[in-house]
Amino acid sequence: MGVSTGYRLEDLVFLFKQLEGLGLRFVIIGNTCIYYAMGRRVFEDDVDLYIYEGSLVSAESSLRSIADEMGWDVGSTELGTPSLIVRNKGEEIVVDLYEALYDFYVPEEIIEASRIISLDSISMRILTPEQHIVLKARAGSEESVEDLARYADLVENGELKVNIQEIKRLAQLFEDMKTIIHRLRKAGFQL
Repeated sequence: MGVSTGYRLEDLVFLFKQLEGLGLRFVIIGNTCIYYAMGRRVFEDDVDLYIYEGSLVSAESSLRSIADEMGWDVGSTELGTPSLIVRNKGEEIVVDLYEALYDFYVPEEIIEASRIISLDSISMRILTPEQHIVLKARAGSEESVEDLARYADLVENGELKVNIQEIKRLAQLFEDMKTIIHRLRKAGFQL
């Protein structure tokens, strides 16, 4: 495979329609939210989708059939949920599918307040930077903390605009609000 030139979210519309056809409703989470808000439209990292309606378990065999038919690979995320390697125009795009599992969840209030974007013929939900940052702080893994420090740098450099009051408000949706705020401050957010 050659050097990656990246992909656009529009390159995944076929997959998004397939997921909806399986009764799965989802929101784009992960780093894509940050870069999209910064105006990027070409991505190289994986795409994380959070399924908030429908069940990955009940859709998994259908997902595998679609992947087989399309020549895609199926793996799994660190939580054991499906991960698809979608091939499109010479690109391999990793699409990780998540749903509420263990302490990993996205509150309904966040989903309902997420941004709606248009991609070709469909509308999609994508988290705002503030929503993603709070969820990242809640996760608290070493990788999450590194991402938060990178986001704080982007904010400080003026490349990423965030509403600090909204971040504080969203942190209050979680019982571990104090921990979330502490991690954000430690990463460099001026809260």
